[in-house]
Amino acid sequence: MKILAVDLDGTLIEGDTFYDTAKQLLIRSPIKLLFGLAMAFGSKNLSKMYLSKQIDIDPSKLLYNQNVIDLIINHKKKGVKVVLVSGSSLLYVQKIAEYLMLFDGALGSDKKMNLTGKAKAKKLCQVYGKNGFDYVGNDFIDIEVWKHSSIAYVVTRNQRLVEMLEKIGMKYQIVDSNFVSKAKKSL
Repeated sequence: MKILAVDLDGTLIEGDTFYDTAKQLLIRSPIKLLFGLAMAFGSKNLSKMYLSKQIDIDPSKLLYNQNVIDLIINHKKKGVKVVLVSGSSLLYVQKIAEYLMLFDGALGSDKKMNLTGKAKAKKLCQVYGKNGFDYVGNDFIDIEVWKHSSIAYVVTRNQRLVEMLEKIGMKYQIVDSNFVSKAKKSL
């Protein structure tokens, strides 16, 4: 069975949960932020976990890419399983997945792994097999994941990123950004 794996930051939602929560913590408790950022020098995933325990997010207040949600809904209608997979804290990934009620699973960074780039590609290949998934992403770090996917759904206007995908012979489809405050998420 095919899987659609969807990235969170900059793809499904506008912004980056790590930086957004760091900004909030700067206002609330600069000392805790310094402690959390100091952890990033040793392990960015531990820093992400620490920040996610300090700052709670409200998924209803995030801006969602309606075009990505529409892509998810279209895949779900065809019987494709959809998983939210992100380098963000697993706590945030699960919370957003539960809020949207569109996902069959959620994978995120935890105490053991920063789920980005090669680590994300490795995890998806372990769980779903090489070329056993399509991947929706938005950034250069996602190239490592796209290399192991069947189709690259690319949320970008960055021509250089598109040219790199063409250079490696990747089959891709552009998904335009359309971030809205109240995403239509019904099947």
